[in-house]
Amino acid sequence: MYIKREINIVITEEEREILNEARNILMTFEDECSIADEHTLQDMYEEYTECVEHQTALPTAIDLLTTILGDNDL
Repeated sequence: MYIKREINIVITEEEREILNEARNILMTFEDECSIADEHTLQDMYEEYTECVEHQTALPTAIDLLTTILGDNDL
């Protein structure tokens, strides 16, 4: 047995376009960045968020935007 909680996110078309563009920018960066660029972004993430250190800031951001946009089939 488990408890499942569903969250509905309601965004405007303008917000959807902005989030989609942000996701596209991050996906392009992920495809074209150098190892040094990726490390710089990871360092910035850790500096600004003060979260638990891990090596998946960029893919996590892309996945979160995909989930918010409801495009899980990408």
